[in-house]
Amino acid sequence: MEIRFIKKNEIDQLTKYIDTHWKNGHIFSKSNELLLWQHQYHQDEISFVGAFEKNNLVAILGFINSNDSTELQNSIWLAIWHSLNITENSGNGLKVLLWLMNTIKPKSIGVGAISNEALEIYKKLRFKTAKLNHFYHINREHPLIKLKPCTPHKNELIKVSKIDFSEFENHFEKLASQFYELYEPKKSLAYFKHRFFNHPVYQYQAWNLQNNHEHALIFTRTISHEDLKVVRIVDAVFSHPSLIANAAFEIAQIENAHYIDFLNYGIDLNLIHNHGMKLKEAGEIIPHYFEPFLNQNVEIDLAFKNDTKKTYLFFKADSDQDRPSLINNDI
Repeated sequence: MEIRFIKKNEIDQLTKYIDTHWKNGHIFSKSNELLLWQHQYHQDEISFVGAFEKNNLVAILGFINSNDSTELQNSIWLAIWHSLNITENSGNGLKVLLWLMNTIKPKSIGVGAISNEALEIYKKLRFKTAKLNHFYHINREHPLIKLKPCTPHKNELIKVSKIDFSEFENHFEKLASQFYELYEPKKSLAYFKHRFFNHPVYQYQAWNLQNNHEHALIFTRTISHEDLKVVRIVDAVFSHPSLIANAAFEIAQIENAHYIDFLNYGIDLNLIHNHGMKLKEAGEIIPHYFEPFLNQNVEIDLAFKNDTKKTYLFFKADSDQDRPSLINNDI
């Protein structure tokens, strides 16, 4: 058996494997453009590890860098992980994971939206496990959404503005060094440009949030289902996270959204909950999936290893989350 990075000229074999063994009709089996955008790596390889027997794939593992470098010691997220359910191949899934970890030797490694079976494997490998916290702020009522109203946190004036990449770059250079002294994984400017400004399908909005003392940069995506309109905060860099919650009400108003939500792990709950956003409670329903729309809660399990002493953060757009599930003619 041979384990190695999958080559670009083997994409058809990979997408056939995904369509046959992972999920029939998966978007990667319909869009090579999206797959290559998400999993670009070396010039001739993509960020998928494959186990091959007689030139046939028997296990796959996707991964994503949090920066633009392919050097060792990077931080990575894991993505699609699958092994054929055949007795003689039963250990191949673990083999591709261990091969990747030993080859790249990442400072941190994380994965979100994992199955119960995978969760138990990660626990045995001494990954820490958790769930994403789901915060929200209601702006206006909608029949599908039955959540408690939120009172905006009264604080000093916050300047909230939409920004383009050049403005983001200027602010990021000032904020990033302070932020990444405290938090992991470290994301490069090139990562943000590729992930949010050059997405082939989704339209993201970058925001600059500032008051006299604190500063934050966030990314949002506006989602619609019929006449329901939602703003989702999907990534952030900040001097203090309370600024994000403080600004949520104004962002929802600017976008005329019914509500704004923020899924994250690693931020002190009180720094969000006590500053204008509510943490989802038992019995409350906040839709998670919109492609297709499902009016139900989805608990997002995550696992991570962090070899630094920094606090590990996870946002909705990390790993392969916040990825299109449908192409235009399917929506």
